[in-house]
Amino acid sequence: MPKGSKEGIKRSAKRKSQKKPYFKGKRFSAMCEDGDHVVKENRAYEIVDGDEEQNDIISTSARKLENASKTKTFIQEPQTPEFKVKVHTRNSFTNLPEQEGYRVVFIENIRKTVESMHKCKNGKIVSCEDTSKRAGLSSTYYFECTECKQRVDMDTSKTVEGKGRSFDVNRRTNFAMGELGLGREALATICEILNMPPPVSDSAYQKHNRSVNLASKKVLDEKLSEAGHRVRASLDKDGTELLDIAVSFDGTWSKRGFTANYGVGIVISADTGEVLDYVVLSKVCEVCKAAEKLKSNPVKYEQWKNEHVASGLCQKNFGGSSPAMEKEAAKILWNRSVEKHQFRYIDMVCDGDSKAYGEVWDTYGVCKTCAKYENMDKQSLEYKNWLKSKNYATWENDHHNGKTKCSRVNKLDCVGHVQKRMGKNLIALTGKTKLADGKTVGGKAGRLTRPTIDKLQKYYGNAIRSSVDKKAKTSQEIDKAVKRMQGAIKGVLYHSVKIVDGKKRHQYCLQGKSSWCSYQRDKANGSDPAFENKPHHLDPVFLEFLTPLFDRLSDTKLLKRCLPGLSQNANESVNSLVWNRCPKHRNRGLSSVETAAASAVMQFNVGATARHDVMREMEIPAGCFTEAGSERKNNKRVKQANTRAQKRFKEARQKIRQAKLVEEARLKAREGITYESAAFNEDNIQGSRKRKRQTGKETGKKGKSKLTRKK
Repeated sequence: MPKGSKEGIKRSAKRKSQKKPYFKGKRFSAMCEDGDHVVKENRAYEIVDGDEEQNDIISTSARKLENASKTKTFIQEPQTPEFKVKVHTRNSFTNLPEQEGYRVVFIENIRKTVESMHKCKNGKIVSCEDTSKRAGLSSTYYFECTECKQRVDMDTSKTVEGKGRSFDVNRRTNFAMGELGLGREALATICEILNMPPPVSDSAYQKHNRSVNLASKKVLDEKLSEAGHRVRASLDKDGTELLDIAVSFDGTWSKRGFTANYGVGIVISADTGEVLDYVVLSKVCEVCKAAEKLKSNPVKYEQWKNEHVASGLCQKNFGGSSPAMEKEAAKILWNRSVEKHQFRYIDMVCDGDSKAYGEVWDTYGVCKTCAKYENMDKQSLEYKNWLKSKNYATWENDHHNGKTKCSRVNKLDCVGHVQKRMGKNLIALTGKTKLADGKTVGGKAGRLTRPTIDKLQKYYGNAIRSSVDKKAKTSQEIDKAVKRMQGAIKGVLYHSVKIVDGKKRHQYCLQGKSSWCSYQRDKANGSDPAFENKPHHLDPVFLEFLTPLFDRLSDTKLLKRCLPGLSQNANESVNSLVWNRCPKHRNRGLSSVETAAASAVMQFNVGATARHDVMREMEIPAGCFTEAGSERKNNKRVKQANTRAQKRFKEARQKIRQAKLVEEARLKAREGITYESAAFNEDNIQGSRKRKRQTGKETGKKGKSKLTRKK
């Protein structure tokens, strides 16, 4: 973030010796329409060249939380006891009840206070804990008079209403640990350090986990239904008519390395940015594992297995490999979209890492032509001839214009993932030995260094995003937009190569006074075009070398899928929320993954206040401090999202990233190879061959240093 005052004006770097005088006047206030004066808030934008960059950007998070608040059907009004306390926080919350909630107290202080309040002449108050009634973090203390034997019992926690006798504090701590991605052992460590009794037993803790799981899934069903209604509202559609919408889909696993037992698939609306549906898949059942000892009696085991599956208690709902979970999750979500929301996920944004699209493309029914050629071998002569025929052009045009009754799912690509393909391919090219000029692909200035690759990847993504056209519907409009996008991509290559002829170099750059190219700006302003080469600009030999790669990543079919400019960033965000609550490096069961997924989706859609409904369902209602804390989290989330959505902050992040890459490349060039797989197994201090050659040059002996050269 640029340095400066709160007003955005950069202060002088010179330090003044005199003390700044204390301001005693009135702060500047703006006049409202009704004549009232209100204190003007500090501006969060920066003044640049005399213009103010308004801080009116509405981020996706702000829009989601605003929409969720409009459709909230239950608002729990906090009670207002007689005694209140002013809570001074960053967000200046109003008066909150002081006699509510829990406090961490020292028992000795309570004992001394109560004993000092006794009135009997010859007696005194003694206090003690009834350890037989202790249940986790809940304890029972009694206070008894030694003279009159009057006794009063006090529970440190209230009980939860409903079946059983669960204590409120135990259920709240269980819920809190789950939200933090921790378990009973972590809670036991906290109790140990605070010199508190240990939490409830493992079996009791698991019972609380099941309560949280059931409550979370029940509340989430309501939240997903509300999300569907908000999608209809955003499209100005009422009722229950069948709607075709665009969604992004992605799968995520409970463990790295594609050997996970659990996977999660999530569908997010491209219109509202909210999760519409999710599914959790499991390859294992802990009960079935424990019952494997029954296999010694096949008949008895088969009977038990059938009863177990029929009861619906078997946790295993998927029998394939871990990577196949993503396509199976997509199939489940697409098949129930009409039943759940009366939606057809007709446009699917995916990353192309799995066969998910191939599993759902014909879910809603397709025409005869699609059914014939999509199932045909793409390398066959018949299929290739069809692509070149007029029938293919007619088929494509009719589908774009909606003249057919085909309901095939359209595949769209995530622009971010397509952008990464450029970087991966450029990195792969650095393994080439030498080019036509006799130099290697990598190296220093003028070659494919990591900072240069990062810039080319960013420019390629910018070229796609700058040519996005969501309104293009007909074949003519789509073809025109794709050609414009291809020209912008080609301009990235030509602009980044040191071509002597300026006209040839900048022929594809954006023209006009607002162009990102200084050559074109000078030309539009009527001055002599001047252009200065920079360190990331490539030598002329790279024009021919990189042209095939840029042509391949400018393929018409690929760019058509990028034309709406959609991404999977929302999916990546909610995925991180899931595994924050259920870390991948810890061994968790299906119930924990389901609870984590449900909680993550609720926070993603509604914000931190979504947990209030879950707490109410578990009979541990949110109090005033819970509501205030959740509101503070939501405000902080919106503020950060709006700030990060500003153009100047995006540019600042990119500059910081580029500076880190440049510095890392400089350090590696200075230090040489210091870490490489199996490169330092030899019994010498040099290790790798490259390091030996460098040492040899310094000593004048090829391949040998002073320490290893024979005497």
